Amino acid sequence: MNSPIHQCLAPIELFETGIGNVVVSRRLSDDYIATGVFLVDVFCLGVENAFLKILSPDEYEYMLEKMEENETLKPVAPDYARKLVEGAEAYAGKLGFSPHPDYRKAKQIFGNINAAACATSSSLGRMANLSLSQGLMIHLPDADISTIPCLKVAAPMVSIIWSRSVALKSFMARMRTKMRIMTRKRTRRIMRRTKIELAVAIHY
Repeated sequence: MNSPIHQCLAPIELFETGIGNVVVSRRLSDDYIATGVFLVDVFCLGVENAFLKILSPDEYEYMLEKMEENETLKPVAPDYARKLVEGAEAYAGKLGFSPHPDYRKAKQIFGNINAAACATSSSLGRMANLSLSQGLMIHLPDADISTIPCLKVAAPMVSIIWSRSVALKSFMARMRTKMRIMTRKRTRRIMRRTKIELAVAIHY
């Protein structure tokens, strides 16, 4: 997709809150606007949501108005927008997180934008702590990501604590819920097996 660039926008507070919408749009020949939107978590999870839509000018402006109820969008260079989105996706990939399924379609909006032309660097990621049940604390600075794939294990005894990342806190809440469900199911299985063994022992 190589129609003329209409707008590229990113939140001013993106690297403070850790999450926000990056918008890349192109003006089509019939005055409609091809719009790619990427919900980017620059602290950890990468591209959490993405879509590509053809909008009328009114629909496009309404979309931006709704976005700006929660964030302050500013114009950015097209190469910066692409580098930001693809950088967050690549960083999250090294942590074991995959982008949203619609990312493959949405990134078509980039077209001939050259991310390599952007000289601006972005600070992706935040320091994480792995808190083990034994009390051991392992500190993983942003630059040292060679050992982070172990986070994919997500064992019940490991809780991943990331500060200031609302998205990851939500993710960890879902993980804790799943772990509690798994624990309850495992406990019920053990109790049933114990009752069966006890019944057999009494019978004989």
